[in-house]
Amino acid sequence: MSYIDTIDHELVGLFAGIPVYHPLETITGNPPSSRDFNCSPQQLVIGGGGGEHPGLVLQRPDCAIAAFIDTWLERKSDPNPQAMLDNLQALQATWETFLDDLATISFDEIWHFAGWSVPRYAQFYERCQLIALCKPFDPQQDESFEQWLTASFGEFVFFALPELVPDLSARLPGARATIRQALYVNILIPPPGYDLPYGRTRVNGQITWGNLRWK
Repeated sequence: MSYIDTIDHELVGLFAGIPVYHPLETITGNPPSSRDFNCSPQQLVIGGGGGEHPGLVLQRPDCAIAAFIDTWLERKSDPNPQAMLDNLQALQATWETFLDDLATISFDEIWHFAGWSVPRYAQFYERCQLIALCKPFDPQQDESFEQWLTASFGEFVFFALPELVPDLSARLPGARATIRQALYVNILIPPPGYDLPYGRTRVNGQITWGNLRWK
């Protein structure tokens, strides 16, 4: 049994073959050095911990979104009419506070590696360069591994789970209507109809296994 199986949660996707979970309950009280992690419904967890892959908690989805948008603004193509580019520049001015404030947050505050060893981190790093990913980490092209990982998940939250950042529309007005092009697509979703054992719900004291976000 994995550690996340001790609480209600849903499977939201797979990243490099590792389950990505959305906790439906809050866990607190675990020390930073523990393999057991703290998490909340405002976060995501890669790997379930315990008997599964060690947990990696995305503690700050808002920072991940900021990393994605920064990268998107750098890489966007400009075959657009001038009026669209002018509108984007005006929107960028309203996004500056959000992007600048979150740029000061450290990687360790954004992610929590629960009880990871150096060999485990190295294995994860290698796994993230596999061509099985839609946009694997490329040391020659990407700014850093940490930035690539954060932006990959920021894109996923931005497009698929914006409710993890409830005030996103207020902090990034017009962003979801303007940013339509994905850069990574590294979190894959099992097609509807698959009867998978991931995820847990508890209703009237009864636990049911197999709780997928997109069924």
